[in-house]
Amino acid sequence: MKLGHRSKNQILFNALPEQTIDIDRRIWKVQEWIEAQPVDVDSGRLREHLLREIYPWSSDYRDNGFKRALERRDPLQVRSVNIEKGVRVEPFPKWYECRGCHAIGWDEARICSGCNRKRWGQLHFVGYHECGILLPPFVAKCPKHEQLKIIRTASTKVSQIEWGCPKCSWRNPQKGLGIRKCPCGGGHISYNVHRASSVYVAQVTTLINPPSADDLDEIRRLGGATRALHWALGGMIGHTINGGPQTRADIEALLANLPEITRIAMLNAVPDSEISELPALDGIPERLLRAAEQEAMELALAVRGGRETREVHHGGLLGIDLVDQFPILRAVFGYTRGETAASTLQHFRSNNGILIHADAGMTEALLVRLDPIRVIDWLRADFPDLPEVHTEKDARELLIRKSEIPGRHETVQTPTVGSRVATLIHSYAHRIIRRIAVFAGIDREALSEFLLPSHCAFFVYAQPRGEFVLGGLQALFEDELDRMLADFVEAEYRCPLDPGCEQGGSACPACLHLGEPTCRWFNRHLSRAVLFSEHGYLTA
Repeated sequence: MKLGHRSKNQILFNALPEQTIDIDRRIWKVQEWIEAQPVDVDSGRLREHLLREIYPWSSDYRDNGFKRALERRDPLQVRSVNIEKGVRVEPFPKWYECRGCHAIGWDEARICSGCNRKRWGQLHFVGYHECGILLPPFVAKCPKHEQLKIIRTASTKVSQIEWGCPKCSWRNPQKGLGIRKCPCGGGHISYNVHRASSVYVAQVTTLINPPSADDLDEIRRLGGATRALHWALGGMIGHTINGGPQTRADIEALLANLPEITRIAMLNAVPDSEISELPALDGIPERLLRAAEQEAMELALAVRGGRETREVHHGGLLGIDLVDQFPILRAVFGYTRGETAASTLQHFRSNNGILIHADAGMTEALLVRLDPIRVIDWLRADFPDLPEVHTEKDARELLIRKSEIPGRHETVQTPTVGSRVATLIHSYAHRIIRRIAVFAGIDREALSEFLLPSHCAFFVYAQPRGEFVLGGLQALFEDELDRMLADFVEAEYRCPLDPGCEQGGSACPACLHLGEPTCRWFNRHLSRAVLFSEHGYLTA
């Protein structure tokens, strides 16, 4: 079925396999994308990224074998929807209510046995369970006539629906949509309208995806993640990763296309005094070092196409950069059903391996960089044992050494350095997105965030959706940036729902929350207090 009236973005989030969808006043279940188009992406980086993303499920063995498939290196197939072909669907659920007498039928082509007419409307309730199963309702029929009808009640609750027989006076003593054990043995089936958020939750991730594999190959030739981290620690000198002092890897990369004899001779002719070596980052726990390197790679790839830098010493910032070629990949790697943390992650499969549904594009973004020295000073109010630092590089290294950033699925009970940094960066990003939307005249749902908390930075980028007009962030950067930042610091920061909001964590839809898919962190790790309290980052 073609979905030409829907954008790729709408299909990516609303027409995924095993998801129900409304089309032409009927309900369908999506089976697959027809002749989906391949997306060029680095499989190694995506595989590592997915292993981190699925940790909340794989750590409790609720990933349905996804981690095992990634670790044994099953092929990754990343696909974008083919608008011309659309999606393959089937009617679901195949329960139909007669608009005349409210009898239930299971074949819309047949005449209603209750009123001898054919005026069917599809029942929009479905059954589901945390294991991932999706079922039609389960209601006992009249034992004599094997038929069923809905008896209207004054209540709008699903649990209060009453059932009878269109042929006799039989009444089903059971209200609602039935009680049925899930075939998995893990509990009972739940029922709701098919578009309820608990029925299908798409699990989405974002990744910086350079349009050319040459960009990634060059960064790897220059030292890869290690070099990217040193570049970030040094203040991101230059537009690219090779903007700092020349190392042996830099020189080898420049000579890579020459004949081997010539290349070796020229490399040996370079005095050792002109070659720098990357200093070792001793004492940083391996997991923290890897996380910082991965974020540094994202930074390096994001600004590979160039950036325009503005130094900003307002609001605790170092600078804001305009990136007019921001390469972003938004990918759906699976889905869950249910509202509890016990839900099992279901990943998509193809005949050849793992299937990822994605949309890759080039857009514009603002890179917002906080002052690491000021961040350390701010943290010291809660963590007085943090040593003093005098240079930005030392501050960045200290933050990486001390900050274990919580995942976007995690809820932290006892604050740590890492959780405080994550809350600061995330809260800063949400408030600035709200102010950008006002000053640029942009729907805030047309903007999104990409957080890099290990480096006290984040991107605000334009999504190819809604009514966003490309160039809006550039216009803001060139003409309204100073006014926007002044307003960011000085405008009203109290919530209209205070004191309730303040007592509940100082973050709610009225002040800091943003909707999906703008916020990929589920509005966790947010608080106005980190910005505007007595010891807030903007008021201290």
